Amino acid sequence: MITLFILTFIISFGFIALAIFVLYQASPRRKPTPYFTDSENKELQKLIDLATRTTSRPQAKMVKSISPDESQKRYLQKQLRSLVNHDINLAQQLLKLERKKYPGYGDNWYLKKVINNLLKDKK
Repeated sequence: MITLFILTFIISFGFIALAIFVLYQASPRRKPTPYFTDSENKELQKLIDLATRTTSRPQAKMVKSISPDESQKRYLQKQLRSLVNHDINLAQQLLKLERKKYPGYGDNWYLKKVINNLLKDKK
């Protein structure tokens, strides 16, 4: 009987101690222990700012998509450069001549026209 009384007293004392500990941890008057010093907090904030600036810019650029016309134009420009042995001035002059002969068409049309003329001349 005395053992049961002592055991009950110890258990209830443990619960009271646990309740006091929990309330003490949650009290607003208690100052939290800082993990970092002020200078470390400033360095961390600088790193966070740098990371947010550098990650936001490339994503905005990556969102830009290429239209099918732009993709075809790049393919035709590459093909024309290879036909004129990467002589950019010659390619520009050929395109300029075709624009004078046939005004009012789109860039892709002129590229195709010059490429077809060069391929005909090779045969």
